[in-house]
Amino acid sequence: MSCARLSSGGPFLRALSAVLCFLLWSPAAEARTWRVEKDGSGDFTVIQHAVDASASGDTIMIGPGRYSEYTDHTYAGNLWHIYVHILSGSVTLIGVGEGDTVIGPESPGTWESWEYAAGVSYWPAIASDSLAIEHLSVEDVVHGVYAQSGTIAVSNCTIRRTKLGIWIYTPGAVRACRFEGIYGTGVVASSPSHDVTVTQCELRDTISAFYFGGVANVAVRENNVMGCQSVGFLDQSSGSVVRNSLSVTIGDGLIVYGPGSYAIADNVFDGGTANIYFGLGASNAICERNVFRGSRDTAIEIATCTPRITNNDIFKDRGYAVALGGFGQAPDRFVNMSGNYWGTASRDSISAWIMDANDPADPPYSPEHGFVIFEPFSSVPVPTQKKSLGGVKALYR
Repeated sequence: MSCARLSSGGPFLRALSAVLCFLLWSPAAEARTWRVEKDGSGDFTVIQHAVDASASGDTIMIGPGRYSEYTDHTYAGNLWHIYVHILSGSVTLIGVGEGDTVIGPESPGTWESWEYAAGVSYWPAIASDSLAIEHLSVEDVVHGVYAQSGTIAVSNCTIRRTKLGIWIYTPGAVRACRFEGIYGTGVVASSPSHDVTVTQCELRDTISAFYFGGVANVAVRENNVMGCQSVGFLDQSSGSVVRNSLSVTIGDGLIVYGPGSYAIADNVFDGGTANIYFGLGASNAICERNVFRGSRDTAIEIATCTPRITNNDIFKDRGYAVALGGFGQAPDRFVNMSGNYWGTASRDSISAWIMDANDPADPPYSPEHGFVIFEPFSSVPVPTQKKSLGGVKALYR
């Protein structure tokens, strides 16, 4: 029925006509861009004031300076100190550059590690809402960026001196970010999070680079992890780890748990107690075209599971090249490690570098029913997409 026909009726229809015509013909509200400037030249001087004024779809441009204002909120009995607190709508935060636009307190040590102090917190009621953060730094808080719901994308940002760099329960994308001095974990994603990508990031001097717990469709690609204690965990998750440089110091490299499907390919693993560890049923992992080297105890450690580890370059340093643990109960189980290059063409040498059920127990390794099938093996290095740490680091030049 047209507006004209409605308007020709009684008073009720005429009123209804006016409302309908307004809704039909009024233009949709346009997204607005707000400016936050410390010197007062923008719309606001405090980021939170711009957030409070914004509507869904708006962009907040943040000028240079350190933004140290925060507000207090209580969630589940815990007091949170939040510098940018977003509870609704889709919002984009854009700074003028990493190190130029900084969110965080005036000095390090303001917050204890047990406190809930977040640089940016996102908790919208509508799952389809999204937050984008670009070209800024978050420093010296406990949680750099926290997202409880919606979706999140963080790009070209630096997270420095936090316990958790980015902590999400949502789908998300982290791209071209730097994490420095993280005294916990750089990127943490936990169920019900899913479809999380971390690409072209640099993680330096952190305790652990990543943790994914119960997350389907993880993609960790083309990142540079260096000087970290551990690469981190794929824990009861699924996804891929591809074309990364993963150099660690005193801890384990990558730890893979659970029955999810994993593709681990074209990475360079260097250092750590073990380059990579498979356990808790990680039999659906496929590991190929990687370089393993520089481990202190074991290049590859496997406990009671049978991942497929083929066509890699595996270099024994100290300890074993491969060590199996568990496998204490029959039947016998076999780990396919054929087609790998071991740095030698000597079958006897390779066999001696592998701890499995063919060997006397060497606690903590006592795999009575676990065997490594390493033949046929390659007598020359296996072609891989990135043969050296320098090759992967070139991605960042």
